[in-house]
Amino acid sequence: MLILKLLPLRKRDMADVIALILDNPDLDVEGFWQNCQRTSNVDYVFRRLEMLQRALKSGTFRDPWQMLYVQPLSMAQVRSVLASS
Repeated sequence: MLILKLLPLRKRDMADVIALILDNPDLDVEGFWQNCQRTSNVDYVFRRLEMLQRALKSGTFRDPWQMLYVQPLSMAQVRSVLASS
């Protein structure tokens, strides 16, 4: 699901990716990258994760997040997503 949400990375997808990462703190990162490799999406997914990181650092994720999930993310949650991505 995470890979599918990262591919288009529209505003809603960005919020969903953040939620997926927060909901799965024990995400199998090695398995994730193996799946990306298997589908030949490593470079593309990597660039999308960089876009997500920039959105988290700049705060541009806030509007899409609040539109879908109402409550704002805490800085601890933002740091957690940055550490995971």
